[in-house]
Amino acid sequence: MKKKKKKKKKKKKKKKKKKKKKKKKKKKKKKKKKKKKKKKKKKKKKKKKKKKKKKKKKKKKMKKKKKKKKKKKKKKKKKKKKKKKKKKKKKKKKKKKKKKKKKKKKKKKKKKKKKKKKKKKKKKKKKKKKKKKKKKKKKKKKKKKPVIYQEAKYPPLEPLL
Repeated sequence: MKKKKKKKKKKKKKKKKKKKKKKKKKKKKKKKKKKKKKKKKKKKKKKKKKKKKKKKKKKKKMKKKKKKKKKKKKKKKKKKKKKKKKKKKKKKKKKKKKKKKKKKKKKKKKKKKKKKKKKKKKKKKKKKKKKKKKKKKKKKKKKKKPVIYQEAKYPPLEPLL
């Protein structure tokens, strides 16, 4: 058997990179933005409709009711207890001191004098008074009573002719 010869791998040389100097950048101040609050929408709950169940009517049987006898209860007498009187202690009242209030002085304002204007006199017109008319009262006419002649039924016709 022949032995296989191992091949040697060639190593690649790495190139060195030159490092560049970085310039420092000035940092800008960022303005803070106000966050808006979002309003939550309320969800409406749907009402479920309940189904009504039909009740079956039961037939009632007529039965005679028995009368029950009532028992009389005996009343017990209560004993009265004597109450002891307690002595009350008197409390001393403290006097309160009143504080005096300081009054503020008001400043007086100076009034300016106004010049008087002369007014022209106006002639007054005389108003005529209206006379009130008096209402005349109507007199009621008296009804004449019919003249009754005793001698004749009709009145005499001589003076009229």
